[in-house]
Amino acid sequence: MMRVMIVKRYLNESNTKSEKSQLDLYLEGPELELNSQVDILDYWSKSSNRYQYLSLLAHDLLAILISIVAFE
Repeated sequence: MMRVMIVKRYLNESNTKSEKSQLDLYLEGPELELNSQVDILDYWSKSSNRYQYLSLLAHDLLAILISIVAFE
């Protein structure tokens, strides 16, 4: 329920401001070099001050357990 309120507040704020959204800023930033050493959870933890709403979204998505079952 708290996340829904945060998203609604973000949408209201972004509709009233003419500045760039956090998503625009993130997409315009430097690309991450993806390799086996990247700790994506650590990245979003450290980026939570700059990308508050995106880090909440990443937290929700990365919390989903993924299981891979071989199809035969």
